[in-house]
Amino acid sequence: NPLRGQTRPAQASGSSPLENQGQAGRLSYLEQIVNSLVSPTQGEAMIQDVRYALRMLLKNPAFTLVAVLSLALGTGANSAMFSMADALVLRPLPVARPSQVLTVSSQTGGFMAGNLSYADYRDLRDRSKTLHDMVAFDIMSFGYASTPDAQAKVKYGLLTTGNLFDAMGITPELGRAFRPDEDQVPGRDAVVVLGHQFWMDEFGGDKGVLGKTVRLNGIDFTVIGVAPEEFTSMDQYFKSALFVPSMMLARLSGDHDANILEKRDDRRFSVKARLQLGLTQAQAQAEVSGIGHALAQTYPAIEHDQTFTVRTELQARMDRSPPDAALAAMLMMLAAAVLLVSCLNVANLLLSRARARGREIAVRLAMGAGRLRLIRQLLTESFLIALCGGVCGLLFAYLGVLTFSNIRIPSDMPIGLHFSLDYRVLAYTLAASVVAVLLFGLAPALQISRPDLVPALKSADADSSGKRRLWGRNLMVVAQVAISLVLLVISGALYHGFNQLLGRGLGWRSDHLLMMSFDPRLVRYTDSQTQEFYRRLVERAATAPGVKSAALASEIPMGMNQNQLSFIPEGYQLPKDSPPLVCFSSVIDEHFFDTMGMTMVSGRGFRASDTTGAPRVVIVNEVLARK
Repeated sequence: NPLRGQTRPAQASGSSPLENQGQAGRLSYLEQIVNSLVSPTQGEAMIQDVRYALRMLLKNPAFTLVAVLSLALGTGANSAMFSMADALVLRPLPVARPSQVLTVSSQTGGFMAGNLSYADYRDLRDRSKTLHDMVAFDIMSFGYASTPDAQAKVKYGLLTTGNLFDAMGITPELGRAFRPDEDQVPGRDAVVVLGHQFWMDEFGGDKGVLGKTVRLNGIDFTVIGVAPEEFTSMDQYFKSALFVPSMMLARLSGDHDANILEKRDDRRFSVKARLQLGLTQAQAQAEVSGIGHALAQTYPAIEHDQTFTVRTELQARMDRSPPDAALAAMLMMLAAAVLLVSCLNVANLLLSRARARGREIAVRLAMGAGRLRLIRQLLTESFLIALCGGVCGLLFAYLGVLTFSNIRIPSDMPIGLHFSLDYRVLAYTLAASVVAVLLFGLAPALQISRPDLVPALKSADADSSGKRRLWGRNLMVVAQVAISLVLLVISGALYHGFNQLLGRGLGWRSDHLLMMSFDPRLVRYTDSQTQEFYRRLVERAATAPGVKSAALASEIPMGMNQNQLSFIPEGYQLPKDSPPLVCFSSVIDEHFFDTMGMTMVSGRGFRASDTTGAPRVVIVNEVLARK
């Protein structure tokens, strides 16, 4: 009978009930748990618990609905925020055994520079004993044309060492990866592996693409393979259209110096490697530090203050983009607070419901049900509530992911955030539901299963234990209100901050503005051809119908691609061994401020006479002027 629960064993002949009860009382909780686990009727008892829990929940639909919705909001918010944090910093690389992949970076003067030169990569690869499968790559723009007479279009891909696919355990969906000999001789092997999305967009998924020729920066490349759909890049944001051997750098960049890869001050490559089995990250760090010290002694003019660091992928992402890591941490903390409020709410509901169940629990105890069995029964009800709340929470999370998926990053580069409810989000939701069971189910179960039997059996609405434990329920109510107040204050502060930023304006006119970017180097223009191209471009654009003004700029405000400029103010003494100050900068023409609708606070704008032979001039903004 589920109402009675698991009764005590039959008494042995010749033993009094009081003696048997005393022996049972001396059994520890651990012994009772072990006995219940090895009992042959354990499966039956669990089925009875689930059935009885379902009946009790269906008998109280209003309570069940409120409890399930409360947990659904908590778990849904956590799952949605986890998908956001996952897209920002947590998602592992789409490679085989991603936990083994480490990032090798350069550090100059105590500041993280990040990239390495190809010569540094080669020395690390050849000397390191703690790291293996070391790869180097660089995001590069290409002038792509399907045929020699077609108009070139800008595409972005990876310039990579030939061992990328093999080292990362990536099997091409079609064709093959690079052979070791195809990344040995500069400029010799013009082969390319296509990204999956690029293959679908440009070739319609044609499996006969292998062996065809595509034109990159005016050079014919032979297609040897197609990357799998799940492998987009070695960066969580970037989606690579092409993969090209690093030995093609000189020809692709139009650099007549065939030894461009030997330049140690040309630090353009990101480097990943795998840690040898049985070794630690600290051992790898000690080794690469020693290699960096040796290189500094060998090449003091270039690498005198450069060292190497080894970091995990998560550490590298957090160092590279601290705002993303801070945003992810803040969102997860807020979501955890919402889950805590939900659990406190359900716990209060369970404690309130205990008054109506006091007589039922007392009857079951009087009929011989063990306290552990009662706790298990009550936790089963809590588990079912959490399970239903988790399933409904996934619906809320799905709505959140749909909302996040509408976020578009304005950029010419193929970058973006990918939000999904994959198995990791499902596992996180399951874990949140289990935590919720422990948070809201255990304390009420412990309290409800320990009533005073005599008063509880006499009264139909007895909760003698609750009267002396109201302080606990009051404490939970206070905690709910306090946490909710904190969430409201934070939400109000965020809204006020965004409202101020939007109300203040950008500082320039954002409507009736069109932007197009060009890179004449991709069609192998010389410097003089490039200058003539831009001069004619801006002249024709300014006289086009409907155009009020036109201007040239290397970067636009709030654009994704920002150039950094090092500077030292006149009369300012920098601390010893500190690097110069750094700010964002843009190279513009004399029409830029008029076209953008910006007004000068003081001084003048550029003139057409501010050429190379004229005195050097610069315009700063108000923030830099104040600093």
